[in-house]
Amino acid sequence: MDRVKIKFAYKAGFRRLWLVLSVLWIIGYGGLVIDFGNRVPDASGLMTTFIPVVMLYLLGAATVWVVEGFAQPDK
Repeated sequence: MDRVKIKFAYKAGFRRLWLVLSVLWIIGYGGLVIDFGNRVPDASGLMTTFIPVVMLYLLGAATVWVVEGFAQPDK
């Protein structure tokens, strides 16, 4: 049998997971919090909708950074 080297696509996988969760979060939670009838958007509604999306992306990026650090051999 041939040896098959598997290369994991952590960045692409986490980015897709982040995108799906973010869209669901914005539709679900943002629809409840953001008042679309106002001409001036409520800052607290925007903050509670989009800050978790950014934080989730940063958490995913940090996780990929740590996992890739373990995958590389020591120099």
